[in-house]
Amino acid sequence: GDPIAGTGDPYEIEGCAVWPRGTSEESYRAATTAEDLVMLAPVEESTLSSGLAVTRRGRNYLVDGEPLPWVQYDGALAGTQVNLKRAAD
Repeated sequence: GDPIAGTGDPYEIEGCAVWPRGTSEESYRAATTAEDLVMLAPVEESTLSSGLAVTRRGRNYLVDGEPLPWVQYDGALAGTQVNLKRAAD
């Protein structure tokens, strides 16, 4: 019942905010750059599932873990936070 990777139709999600995700690795001697990202998408979390492939600026990422809803004070859905992990190109 699991879908085969690469067999789905790609679609675009407009209006996403993306920023670098922090890392738990400690490096005191060398400058490092984060390759993992956080994406805030204006869609329900059911649309974005763990393992889903995301392409941004020509680089491939996989949804890492379960998406998290961002809810406003009045209970309305503001968006969904998705952690992205760099995938092998």
